[in-house]
Amino acid sequence: MLDDLTSGFNIANSLSLKDRYNEMLGFTPDEVEWLMEATGVDKSLIDVDMEFLYNGYLFHANGENKVYNPSMILYFFDQVTSNKNNPEYIIDENLKMDYGRLRRLISDEQNSATLLKIAQDNSILSDITLKFSIDELHENKSFVSLLFYMGLLTIDREMEGSLLLKMPNYSIRTIFWEAETSD
Repeated sequence: MLDDLTSGFNIANSLSLKDRYNEMLGFTPDEVEWLMEATGVDKSLIDVDMEFLYNGYLFHANGENKVYNPSMILYFFDQVTSNKNNPEYIIDENLKMDYGRLRRLISDEQNSATLLKIAQDNSILSDITLKFSIDELHENKSFVSLLFYMGLLTIDREMEGSLLLKMPNYSIRTIFWEAETSD
């Protein structure tokens, strides 16, 4: 989409869908463990399932390991070290503000129906469009691709010649629900 907004960005390469970069876009479980030690996070203060809340991202069907969302896990660790407790809110309000844009996108009836289907089924069968225009967001394939690029969907597996995309974790399900039910 940056291509559509500025003429100089068309020289970039998108690496996000290449299998060798899958783990580069998040924290692996080992990196999360290392990060806890390096930042002094007291594991005894954590009484939630971090994997359930923040893990689950896969950026290529052949990717070996799912990764944690870096923004979410760093927010969580900051809350644990600052408050000596799990955060009261599992999702950083700043991140939720970014996803406020989702509400504007679902003002389109087709996009709203797609989002509702994803929220109900927790997944959708689609391909990921590598390049699309902001003017094409009313097209289902482009809208679903945007949800993938925003981190709201991730690859589950290849299925029927396409990709089964799903919500990666509970935090994202919460964002979907709030976007779908808000006025």
